[in-house]
Amino acid sequence: MKNFYLYFIISGFLILIVNFQDCSTDFGAIPRAEFPGTEIQSSTGTEILGANSSLQVYPLSVPTHEYRFSVSGQTVKTKIIDTTFPLPEPQGYTIGLTVTPGEFEPATFVLRATANQSGITISSSALLGPQGSQILPGSIDIKLVKTWYQPSCGYDTSISGKFLIPELLVKDDALIRNDFVHQTSSLRARVNGLIKYVDVTTAGSVLPVGAIVDDATSLQPFNLAANTNKQVWITLHPPLGTPAGIYNGFITISVPGKQNTKVSLTVNVLPFTLSTSLISQSIYYRGQLHDSCPTLDGDCKTATQLKADLINMRNHGILYPTVYQSIKDTTALTSHLALMETVGLPRNRLYNMGDLLVYPTDPSNLAKVANIVNNWNDFAKARGWGQVYFYGRDEARGTVFDSQLPIWDTVHQNGGKMFASIPDAATAMRPTIVNIDVPVVYGTTNSTTAAADLASAVAQLNSLSIKVFKYGEPFSGFEQPEYERHYYGFSMLARGFSGAMNYAYQQKGYSWNDFEPTMQNETYTYPGTTAPIDTVQWEGHREGTDDIRYLSTLSAIKKWTKTQTDDYAKNLLANATQDPLKNRH
Repeated sequence: MKNFYLYFIISGFLILIVNFQDCSTDFGAIPRAEFPGTEIQSSTGTEILGANSSLQVYPLSVPTHEYRFSVSGQTVKTKIIDTTFPLPEPQGYTIGLTVTPGEFEPATFVLRATANQSGITISSSALLGPQGSQILPGSIDIKLVKTWYQPSCGYDTSISGKFLIPELLVKDDALIRNDFVHQTSSLRARVNGLIKYVDVTTAGSVLPVGAIVDDATSLQPFNLAANTNKQVWITLHPPLGTPAGIYNGFITISVPGKQNTKVSLTVNVLPFTLSTSLISQSIYYRGQLHDSCPTLDGDCKTATQLKADLINMRNHGILYPTVYQSIKDTTALTSHLALMETVGLPRNRLYNMGDLLVYPTDPSNLAKVANIVNNWNDFAKARGWGQVYFYGRDEARGTVFDSQLPIWDTVHQNGGKMFASIPDAATAMRPTIVNIDVPVVYGTTNSTTAAADLASAVAQLNSLSIKVFKYGEPFSGFEQPEYERHYYGFSMLARGFSGAMNYAYQQKGYSWNDFEPTMQNETYTYPGTTAPIDTVQWEGHREGTDDIRYLSTLSAIKKWTKTQTDDYAKNLLANATQDPLKNRH
């Protein structure tokens, strides 16, 4: 197998930015910003630092990677679930990663039991660095990758059934209970003060009104049956100001009455921080502030839930979530924007979806549009917010798209700007597209023709100095961190996009049950009573964003234009093989 290594220099440090593998079923593992020799070094018994012989550790060198196995001469994709064996990388007890101060960087390993194990706990020591500096355990977040039953295989929604899929990142393994005989999953909820498990694998099954669903705030003990696995997900977040250098510590895996297993954790903190992403990072966020919410869904949010969602988005690189709150309730809107400001989101622009401009175009209705635009602009300006964008008709095509021109003109005449979802390349190339300030174009490349048409549309819009955002390919509901990272990482620059606005942070309405007849939920996170539950695809999205931020840092040093940076990204991807998942969505 040939390997192509691509490097660049930041502040005198040689950074391995991409390792592309020449294999026909892979667009390449992307271990961004790993120094040669500092990636995970897997080994066998001679490197065991101290182990319970019934627990084996298998570090995985790229957390977001979709692993492939050779079966009868054919390369097949696999997800690591409870029973996967053999595992894709060797047993070992050393993990290494590279990170910049302020970055969130993942590492992962699979824990495999050769005998029944009860009460397993995992903890981290402080990491000791140069001249007495430390990264404290509070900066090292440990979660479990939870498998549960989903209605598709995770590659293609046309393949339906019941599939055990690793998706959720949890502190308490008991949040989801799986019945492997009947292929069902149940969600733990507190209903009227009592613990109840609610089926989330039967169409129509929903949480009772008032149900409380929360993960634990710290990692809880868990069990492993003999010959089963549990994938562990570590996220390192060294604070801004952390001195550069090598830091060492341990991950300790404990079982009552047995010898501890220790895994060495070595971290290389780089001597610079990452630039803001050259790709504007937005997302369709449906949450609207209410005093109380009878059910858990993507739309109704208490102040606690809204703030937790905003922090979660910020920590995943999202700076401009859409605002679905209507100006008709100025009290709620004021509080909503105040929370956005509190968590540190920028205020220079605001993507308003709380008051959609879907009106007839007669004079009286255009007057209504003008009034809405002026109200929003005055409201935002009085609170220190910048440009307000207004949303056109969702995914309109052809003459329906063109018919909105009087509304767009009215918005512009009153100081507003327009954004809208554009469902295909044909719409993106209509003459009236010049009236959309931010076209959010569906990024499908599910055929050679579609890919060529999209490329032409993006190039044409760029030639008109129109910033093109992307949604879709993939939407948020597919449990594919590698696919997510690829298409919302370097590919965004290589394809000439200027922003990301995927649908959605959480699906409209109830999202805990994917077994509905209409479509798979489009969800990066699942709603909890006090905080959202993360997913592996959401972590893939963050890694893609950070890939862009590394390249943005290089671009700033080199003083490149956006076009030069896009061209560099194209070269980075030039050796990537054909995407095997391109027909998935």
